[in-house]
Amino acid sequence: MKIKILLVEDYPVIREGFRALLENQPELEVVGEADNGAAAVEQALRLHPHVVIMDITLRGSEMTGIKATQKITSLHHEIKVIALSESEDGARIKGMIAAGASGYLSKGCTSDELMAAIQTVMQGKCYFSVGGQSGGSGRIREFFAARSRAKSQRPDRARAGDRAPDCAGRKQQNDCRRPEDFLQNRGRPPP
Repeated sequence: MKIKILLVEDYPVIREGFRALLENQPELEVVGEADNGAAAVEQALRLHPHVVIMDITLRGSEMTGIKATQKITSLHHEIKVIALSESEDGARIKGMIAAGASGYLSKGCTSDELMAAIQTVMQGKCYFSVGGQSGGSGRIREFFAARSRAKSQRPDRARAGDRAPDCAGRKQQNDCRRPEDFLQNRGRPPP
């Protein structure tokens, strides 16, 4: 079975580039594209992709990538969202994680990182990359770690056999700590 992908990016040339990369992978199928948040939600509900690659900002859209991610993941917990951005903006990345994103990629990522991110989130793990470098900064790793732990502690998400996604980068397993450690240290990993 092919992994179905929905691309959400406001810049056509970037969206077309990602589509070209993804279409070269026999195990992947791009089932739709959107350039704004409302279209992303509509297509996700209609097409049921396995993974949504979502631009965080979506300039000119009434609905940001964060709000679209929140709507998609609240209606379909099984859809994985990978946040996509040109910059490491901690507040926006944290917003995407809180909205239910399972991964983060910089628009400067390599095609290998894109494939690794898709495979990782499909395994129920978190993936993050910053500036084209896998692994990312400690702050973003900790954002994902806190989100994974918090998600596993929410009774509305707990079902028989479910467990929190592991936090993983392409090259390393992350040290996931308790959410309260993350919050006490204001986004910095505890010592």
